[in-house]
Amino acid sequence: MAGSSNQDQDMISDINVTPMVDVMLVLLVIFMIAAPSLYQGSIKIELPQAKSGEKTEKITLNFTLLVDGRILLDKREIPKSEVSGYIKKALEVDPTADALVAADRSLTHGKVMEFVDELKLKGISKFAVAVEGPESR
Repeated sequence: MAGSSNQDQDMISDINVTPMVDVMLVLLVIFMIAAPSLYQGSIKIELPQAKSGEKTEKITLNFTLLVDGRILLDKREIPKSEVSGYIKKALEVDPTADALVAADRSLTHGKVMEFVDELKLKGISKFAVAVEGPESR
């Protein structure tokens, strides 16, 4: 009996980490669910589809042409008059600079080709047109 009364009077000195682990797992699940929505671009653009689309390894200039005529460079809006300046800077850093052009599908072919022509005239010899693969839909 002496042993049992001694156990009743001892204080619990262990830390119970189970509630903390439960909270951390719940937070992990919440962040896993919320993270994809954070990484989706805030720029809404519908790319045309192509089954032969390929991923490019090196992209120096990433242009996006929007329906309303705005031009984005790496998701930052730039005036059309400054496009040639950015191309010139890129060619100074890397003479083999290339570009990726993502244009909304509702833009006319002529508008996209105008922009591509401007890229070529300013010295960009290699460019790619962004398309959506069949698995993206």
